[in-house]
Amino acid sequence: MTKFGLRAWVLILTLAPTLLIGTLLGGYFTLQRYQEVLQHLKDQGLAVIAPLTVAAEPGLVLEDREQLKRLVSAVHRRNTEAIRNIAVYDKQGTPMVSSTFHRDFPLMKLPPGEPIPQIPTFAYVEGRLMLRAPIMADTSFYASYRDKIDPKDPVLGYVAIQLNQDSTIVAQHEALFRTLLIVFIGVMVHLLFTWRLLKHVTDPISNMVHAVDRIREGKLDTRVQGILIGELDTLKSGINAMAKSLDEYHADMQHNIDQATYDLRMTLEQVEIQNIELDKARKRAQEASQVKSEFLANMSHELRTPLNGVLGFARQLMKTQLTPSQTDYLQTIERSAQHLLAIINDVLDFSKLEAGKLKLDNTPYSFHDALYEVVDMMGANARDKGLELCLHLPPDTPDSLMGDALRLKQVLTNLVGNAVKFTQAGGVDIIVSHDCQEDEGCEIRVTVTDTGVGIDPKQQQYLFSAFAQADASITRRFGGTGLGLIISKTLVNQMKGQMDMESQVGKGSTFWFSLPVKKAAMVFHDPLPMAPLEGKTVALVGGSRRTRRMLTLLMESWPFSLQTTEDPALMPEADFVLLDQLEQQDLTALLARLDKPAEARIIGLSNHADPQVRERMLAQGLDICLVKPLTAPRLYRALVGEQPSQQLPALRHPSALPPLPPGRILVVDDNSPNLKLMSALLEDSPCEVHCANSGLQALEAVEKWPFDAIFMDIQMPGMDGVTAMGHIRERLGQGCPPIIAVTAHAMAGEREKLLEKGMDDYLTKPIDERTLHATLLRWLKKPVVLDWDQALRQAGGREALAKDMVKMLIDSLPQTREGLEKALAEADFDALYQAVHKFNGALAYTGTPRLKNLAHEIETQLKKGAATSDVEPEVFELIDEMDKLDEEVGRQGLVG
Repeated sequence: MTKFGLRAWVLILTLAPTLLIGTLLGGYFTLQRYQEVLQHLKDQGLAVIAPLTVAAEPGLVLEDREQLKRLVSAVHRRNTEAIRNIAVYDKQGTPMVSSTFHRDFPLMKLPPGEPIPQIPTFAYVEGRLMLRAPIMADTSFYASYRDKIDPKDPVLGYVAIQLNQDSTIVAQHEALFRTLLIVFIGVMVHLLFTWRLLKHVTDPISNMVHAVDRIREGKLDTRVQGILIGELDTLKSGINAMAKSLDEYHADMQHNIDQATYDLRMTLEQVEIQNIELDKARKRAQEASQVKSEFLANMSHELRTPLNGVLGFARQLMKTQLTPSQTDYLQTIERSAQHLLAIINDVLDFSKLEAGKLKLDNTPYSFHDALYEVVDMMGANARDKGLELCLHLPPDTPDSLMGDALRLKQVLTNLVGNAVKFTQAGGVDIIVSHDCQEDEGCEIRVTVTDTGVGIDPKQQQYLFSAFAQADASITRRFGGTGLGLIISKTLVNQMKGQMDMESQVGKGSTFWFSLPVKKAAMVFHDPLPMAPLEGKTVALVGGSRRTRRMLTLLMESWPFSLQTTEDPALMPEADFVLLDQLEQQDLTALLARLDKPAEARIIGLSNHADPQVRERMLAQGLDICLVKPLTAPRLYRALVGEQPSQQLPALRHPSALPPLPPGRILVVDDNSPNLKLMSALLEDSPCEVHCANSGLQALEAVEKWPFDAIFMDIQMPGMDGVTAMGHIRERLGQGCPPIIAVTAHAMAGEREKLLEKGMDDYLTKPIDERTLHATLLRWLKKPVVLDWDQALRQAGGREALAKDMVKMLIDSLPQTREGLEKALAEADFDALYQAVHKFNGALAYTGTPRLKNLAHEIETQLKKGAATSDVEPEVFELIDEMDKLDEEVGRQGLVG
């Protein structure tokens, strides 16, 4: 749309009406004048044609063309201005005469078939105005010619006159000219008045518009000048006032901006100073964090090193002949050292969590086994305090889950340990529930309820804070660092779960946590065969509330019926008799009153773990004696007739450990007690132990004797363990034995760091005798293609599962071999890494140590950035080992 200015709009809106009205009036008067001239012309024609028709009657009757010729010529001469031509036609339309010879003569004739008009008639033929009138016969006058006239049709012919329109057209043009002249004069007058209007109205408005534009551009000193009329003067005053106000506002705003700019500059300088200070503070915090990490590492080392000697030699003394008092003292020493070690571990775990360096595993594990391990481990503490620890685990609870079993057990151990610690009488219940909505996803909820002292509501807010306990006296009464709950809650949060608690003073506490979990495809336990329990009845005599609740849960999925009685004399018919709370009753008297069927098996449930007490109970008449806390697998074995596995005695003997193969061992440590402890731990083994108290002595030793394994302390004066390892590997080359790092450092990432530097394995102080033996078995044992015992252990002792795992591995070998060879041929790093990584994961539960070590070594080198050509020899060695495994499995017939 075209944008018009004010001047254009004024011109358009004022000129348009004038033009429109002038044009309409001029047109009207011109048309009126044309009609008047035309009517005058018609009247002249009528005045001519009326007498002409009368005068032409005799000539037409007598067919006297000459007379008619003279008549029409005379009429034409007298009316030349009004007439162009006159013609006479007979009745048949034949032209008789014409006043002039004219080319338009045929146009004057009536069209064929059109009757002769009875009265004078006007008609336009091709723009020419024609007037036609009939010639009528007077029969009374022409009596002698009556025979030539039809009385019924007295029309003799007609006269046609072509009127001259030139005067009409001239008059029309003159009228149009006069009209245009009048309109032009009107427009000129209008323009004169419009110019005056523009001068007094639109020009001032345009000036105001320009002034507003300049004000908008920031020229606030602009003012509208001149003397204006009416409202325009008011508008001028308003614009000038607005400009003045804006100028004042702008000046004030500029002042404020200058002040704000100055303040901002000062603030930025302060912020810059603060940033510098914060940067310094951040560096100091980083340095403090580094110092803290180093302090924790050093403290861990300094505390674990003497604890290694204390625990190690205490356990060694337990193997000797001791008096009861000495045994009690040694057990006290061991428990105290273990307690101190637990405190150190809590502090280290909290440090890892605080630094965000604690990573969770996501591997398959048995949820039921994790619960049973915690219950068995904490059962001894509960029994020592006379408490009843009971696990309420619904049989339909999912078992095979994905997650970090170690950290889950840590959370459970903390909660159950606290419940046992703060409970003096009664018991502790571990209640498990689940909600499985999907095929793979579930939510597990574990609740730990005790009958302890309870916690005041005001003190509950401090429970999940670091180094905080509900009461300051608790630390002195019960011990502990106050880190257990904050570590547990942080671990649960990292597992995307929730933890909370409820408590009443004097009524106990309830701690619970819920975890979203995913089911694992691996099966850890085959379903227990229920056929032996079909139709059986279990009678519970004097059972506690916790025992009855556990048996009721089992009865929902186990096919036995449960009967309870408090009076043994009223024993119902039963296949199994459970005697609960034996430590509170006289077993001999109870058995004497017991009226039981002859074939019923009597099973006792007791809190006594002393083997001598249990042997005495069996001698008094029990078929089986189960030590609480009771778990479903142990109860099942007792019901179906299998003897439950006996707990290891408190004092461990060397015979409880698997025998070691012979070998020469070098132990390098700058701490003499540690050297003595290692020698003492291995003195009953066929291993020959050599000691070195520095890295230099270790170098001298490896030059004198060949060793099958080297235990290397890391933190030593002069030459540390990593440097000594490097020199040993450089001197021995391919013949270098496995070097195992032994360190008191237990910070996050320490193991990975030492393995990356070249260590073959890793042990932390204090050294556990079983861990030491397991490590030596792993490295002294000649690598085999398939270690079936290891495969069975990794499958939880289930031979069918172990065979299935081996079969799946064998079935995957062709595809794995093809992927490895193709990746090497194409030098495809990503494909090689994916193939090795996937194969390494598949070897986790198959008892193939040689293959596992090769795959792990290749994957580690690829992670460090090694090219495909760098690991090509190891990959071919891995493929050869795969072929050996295939042959070995076929030879043993493990896979059908």
